[in-house]
Amino acid sequence: IVTLSDDHDGPIRYGVEAGGRRLRALQLLAENGAIPADWPIECKLIDSDSALEVSLTENISIEGMHPADEFDAYHAMAKKGMPVPVIANKFGVTELHVQRRLKMAGIAPELFAHYRQDAMTLDQLMAFAVTNDHAVQLQVWNSLPTYGRSAYTIKKMILQDEVSAGDKRLKIVSLDEYKAAGGEVRVDLFSDNGEEKIINPTLLDELIAKR
Repeated sequence: IVTLSDDHDGPIRYGVEAGGRRLRALQLLAENGAIPADWPIECKLIDSDSALEVSLTENISIEGMHPADEFDAYHAMAKKGMPVPVIANKFGVTELHVQRRLKMAGIAPELFAHYRQDAMTLDQLMAFAVTNDHAVQLQVWNSLPTYGRSAYTIKKMILQDEVSAGDKRLKIVSLDEYKAAGGEVRVDLFSDNGEEKIINPTLLDELIAKR
């Protein structure tokens, strides 16, 4: 499966979007004299907009594909304007599956590079994905010693100022009242029930004081 190269200088060239291993096998057969070098091979030409989707579909079933490649592909599709439900439907996964991977693909590039190089675990990556603030992510990672970078510790440091839905203060002022007063919440995509977290505890305390 190929796309037409954007380089219009010289002979027409094509980029292989799927079937790279088959191409290498054919090249080996040609080198060994099993087939001639100009042996005709049927190719399917697709447009460049479909290339990312086709490549991901091809590679997602290959053993050894790094999860970071999947995260990056979903992120690239979303940046092109493809809605989460459409991405999920194309690959037969849930919308939550896609949303979680988009969150993880969006962490600080320096940290995502650690994950790609297997210098960070998936649990650590998920812990960083609870915030979109790259500065906070980097500050937490760099402030912790190597032996102290557990997912639990990372998440605890990032969320130290947040209030969970089970906090006793919400028995005095409800979550709806907090939202009505302009309070922001964060939905924890990595919790079992999509728990909402209060990210402005100062406002919550002000509402309690008024009550």
